[in-house]
Amino acid sequence: GLKTGDEVLMAGVKIGTVTATRLGQQRVEAVLTIQPTVRIPNDAVASVETSSLLGSQHLAVSFGASAVLLANGDEIKTKNTVDMNEV
Repeated sequence: GLKTGDEVLMAGVKIGTVTATRLGQQRVEAVLTIQPTVRIPNDAVASVETSSLLGSQHLAVSFGASAVLLANGDEIKTKNTVDMNEV
C-alpha cells in the first residue's frame, strides 16, 4: 500500500506527496500535500499504481473535466486497483 513520502502524480508529473496514511471507518485514508499551484477538478479519480519492479507505489490522479475544483480537506474519488502482491 501507500506510505508516507510516496509521490502523487498527474500525467506522470509529481504534484505532491503522501504525508500520512491512517485507518478510517472501514477504509484506509491517505493525507496528501498537493503543490499550491495545482488545481484538481472534483471529478478527478485517484488510484494506487506501481512505480517500479521493486514494488514501490505512487498515487496517480487523473485529469478531470469539472469546473468545480477540490478544496483543502476535500476527498478525491478513488478507483480500486489490483495489488500485484495478492495475484
